[in-house]
Amino acid sequence: MTEKKRFGRDIADYIKEAVYILQTYFTGRLKISFLLGVVCYIVLYLLEIRLKGLLSIIVAVANLLPYLGPVIGMILSALIVVFQEPILAVWVTLLNLGLQLLDSFVFSPVILGKSLGLPPLIVLAVALIGGAFFNIWGVVFAVPVAAIINLLLKKATKK
Repeated sequence: MTEKKRFGRDIADYIKEAVYILQTYFTGRLKISFLLGVVCYIVLYLLEIRLKGLLSIIVAVANLLPYLGPVIGMILSALIVVFQEPILAVWVTLLNLGLQLLDSFVFSPVILGKSLGLPPLIVLAVALIGGAFFNIWGVVFAVPVAAIINLLLKKATKK
């Protein structure tokens, strides 16, 4: 096989693996959002808040949008609950804050780290660094970019 053909095949393989990493990342984000929705439902059930299904879906779907999504979900949830009983809006807001901490420091590093083959601490550090340098885009793309760089480094060290 000629050098050009092998190089082209290597590039095609890298692209396929990079696309797989992106798919894995977004699948992981969906799993995390689903998990947050379930945890939210359980806590709302224990607090005996009506419309817990709707509120849990709002939290889960809003979590798919980085940065603004959780804030939007928190505000919408609080606005819906404030009409039931105003003090419950405070509890729902605290629940949402707790869920976001759980997502940021436990679910995302562990689930994304496991699915992308990165240590959870690296996932957390890369997300923080990406957010610090590139704002919302850094948070969204830092982890999959780090996973792709990890793939390239592994391939390069094999050769």
